[in-house]
Amino acid sequence: MNLCFKVEKSTDINSIYFKAVLKSALIFKIRGTAKLLFKNWQTHAQQLYPDYLYQADEDNLINDLTSAFAKGMELVWRNENQPKRQSEEWSVCIVLDAVSSKLNTSWSQEYIYKQSKEYKELCFLKTLVQYLKIDDTAIKKLEALYNKLIMKEINAEEQESKNENIICLDHFKNNKKPQSIFKKNIVNYFESIFFEKHFLIFGEILKNKFTFVLTDFFNSDEIIQLIESVKRPS
Repeated sequence: MNLCFKVEKSTDINSIYFKAVLKSALIFKIRGTAKLLFKNWQTHAQQLYPDYLYQADEDNLINDLTSAFAKGMELVWRNENQPKRQSEEWSVCIVLDAVSSKLNTSWSQEYIYKQSKEYKELCFLKTLVQYLKIDDTAIKKLEALYNKLIMKEINAEEQESKNENIICLDHFKNNKKPQSIFKKNIVNYFESIFFEKHFLIFGEILKNKFTFVLTDFFNSDEIIQLIESVKRPS
């Protein structure tokens, strides 16, 4: 089980957009194009990360490209500016930009980020967070150690004014779950470190985006037909 969280939530396969792509004539071109697009992306990625493996299952690549088109359609239909939605040029650009962005993000995460040393180190932190969520005994011991350390480190003259900010065991004597506040605070703290580091590391990877020339594979008429296959109120 992979404890590290995913960057981007996958498109809902039960969404009207995903289903529309599956039912469209474009799905045949998607199936024939996904692997080639990945090869183009891989050539770019290998120049920056030559030591990584790029082993991809073709079915996963097809699903990635299908999801990317579904995401593009969703962005078009969720835009509240009706004149823009009625512009075929604007709609096609939105879809193609979304496809390019989603493929870069998904493939950079799966085939670069997850092989990085930094990702594996972050998984140590995520493992710790998962452990603290399920082990109340560990929480009790950590809270006792934390309180002892705080009492020792804070200057006695400043203690009275800072008491309200200290998580002390005595403060929770009448609480049925004395560890609940401490547990929430320590888990939230470690998770905030995880997400902060994650976005810094992954953000650096995404700075080297690959430019997909999708118009070499998909024409405007096909995309407009795909968009219009989703019947939505004006």
